[in-house]
Amino acid sequence: MDFWELIFDTAKDIFVFIINNYGWVYAIMVALIVGVLELIKLPYKKLTKKVKSEVVRKLLNKVIILFSFVVSFTLYYVGNIILPKYISCDTITIIGSALFSNVIYALGDGVINGNKAKKLVNVIQEIDVDKDGKVSSNEVKEAMKKFDDDLDNI
Repeated sequence: MDFWELIFDTAKDIFVFIINNYGWVYAIMVALIVGVLELIKLPYKKLTKKVKSEVVRKLLNKVIILFSFVVSFTLYYVGNIILPKYISCDTITIIGSALFSNVIYALGDGVINGNKAKKLVNVIQEIDVDKDGKVSSNEVKEAMKKFDDDLDNI
């Protein structure tokens, strides 16, 4: 299996997971976020190539990950105005969509491999969200520690 087949297969698994656990609307929103990020990424990286300092350029390119949260909020906000019956604009959904889009973005850019992406999706799934839609900082720390431990075993 070549690199792109592995990427496609892992991305497909992630979308199947999202559809089965969160529904089609959520999966479509994640796909839209990934698509918009790709459209933003190309001209943004072209601009950062002009930066002479490699350290600054790499730092600026890492900011792309933060764009997913802005894009996620914007799409959910607009979607909630246009289709309020199908799209809710709550914090957990917005952050979750941005996180899933970051996993797919990192997978496509070769930052992480398929095994790491699947482990990260499992860790995201295991985070316990309270009935009021909140997650404690301890739960996030535990999840990230588990993710780090799991990566050591890959």
